[in-house]
This record gives sequence, C-alpha cells and structure tokens, in this order.
Amino acid sequence: MALFCSRSSWCTVSSFSILRCRLWSSGFCIAIIVVSENRLTIRGRWRRGQSTEGGFAALFPSASGICGFFRGSNDRMTAFPPVEDVMTIEFSAAADLWLESRCYQTPSALHGWLTGYLASGARLKAADWLLEAQEYLELEETPEAPLQAFLQTFYDDVLLGLSGESMEFSVLLPADEDADIDEQVECLAQWSKGFLDGFGASGQIQGKVPEDVLEVLQDLDAFSQASLDDPQDPQNEMLYLELAEHARVAALTVFYGMNKTAPAPKTLH
Repeated sequence: MALFCSRSSWCTVSSFSILRCRLWSSGFCIAIIVVSENRLTIRGRWRRGQSTEGGFAALFPSASGICGFFRGSNDRMTAFPPVEDVMTIEFSAAADLWLESRCYQTPSALHGWLTGYLASGARLKAADWLLEAQEYLELEETPEAPLQAFLQTFYDDVLLGLSGESMEFSVLLPADEDADIDEQVECLAQWSKGFLDGFGASGQIQGKVPEDVLEVLQDLDAFSQASLDDPQDPQNEMLYLELAEHARVAALTVFYGMNKTAPAPKTLH
C-alpha cells in the first residue's frame, strides 16, 4: 500500500489512516492516493464543457449519471447521508430544481464553491449570492422563485454547518445506493474544484496564507483531479470515505483558520 503524489514521488505507508504524502523537494502536502495492487490515481478526467448533449446520463451511462451535466436529463440525485441537525438540503429536490432551471454545474460543485467562499471569511448578501450562484451554475436567466428560495436555504445551511460548535458540517456527495464509486469520486473532485473556485473568488486572500490552510488547499487541488484506475477494486469504497472525510475536515480547517477574527455568522434569513 502506498500514497501516490502528483509529481510521481512515492512514500510507503502502512494503513489508510495516513492520507498525506509530503514531497521531498518542497515539503508540501499535495496529494493523497492509497493503493494496493491497483491504485486510485490523481489525474484529470472531467473537464468543463466536455458534454452538452444528452445530459449527464450520457456522460455516465453505466449508472444514474449522478455527477454529470444536467442538460436534457430526468435523472435524480440523492444526498450523501446527512447529519440530521445540520444538513437540511434535500438533494432530490435540488436535482429537480437543477433540471428545471437547466443548471450547468452540479449541486456538489456549487456546494463546494459556497463552502470555499465562506471558509475564506467572506460573506454575501442575499442578492449578491443569487448573482454568484447564477453565474457559477451558468444559468441563462435569473433563477425563478423556487430556485431562489432553495438557494437562500442552501447558503444558510452551509454557513451554519461550518460555524456550528458541533463541527458536523457535511460535504454534499451522492450516497452509495445512488451512484457507482467512480461517480462518487467524480462528485468529490467537482466539490473540491468548486471549493477552490469559491475560495479564490472571495477576494479575501491578502498576504501570507496560514500554513495549515495552504496545506489543505493543496490537498483539495489534488482531490479536484481524482479518478479511479480500477472501479472494481474492493478497497475503493474505503478510500473514498477516507477522502470525503478528509475533504470535510479540510473545509473546517480553512474556515477556522481564515475566520478567527470574523464577525458572528450572518445567515440570509
């Protein structure tokens, strides 16, 4: 078993609990891939604009098309099992709204974007959030009332999850029964890319970024390029759960690192 680093440096490890490999040249943690005989590789596979015909079912024909594009498809999505007192988003309802509104990015991607934006210490007024969401989802028209209301709840849910004392924030990912493992990894990659997009869009990066924050941002950059070498590897599920938990903790690490002097959370309601 080993960890694969994006610059092709290898470190031998003994268990799944070790998720980081520091490059010998730089000392920075940039990748986490646990392997046995078949390795889960950090490499790009999904690219924005890859498919606009036939919806996300065409991109992932082997299953329900959980994390592809939403144009012209009636497929649905389901949330990664939520923490009842934190996650209030109904993912199936989100999918319906996404389909009706012809959203380009997935709920996982938008959830990552908003998480990264808020984790940076920035906040948005309701009108500004709707504009940002419209742009990121690549909507051609202003969201209609049902989607607007959902997006406001979406904002409050993410902020309360990040700032709550219970630290029970959850990454929005599909459940095992609703997606194959390669699609789950795809969603995690999209969430991670969204986080980095939102963090960068916040305009809060001034001066030196705390070392622990920089480290987890580099982890998420590696996550954003993740794909599977062998979707049938029985260890993939265990690894995926480890990576999803690592992404969750990474989001909280960035939030607390960048919000030490931030005002009390302000929801949209």
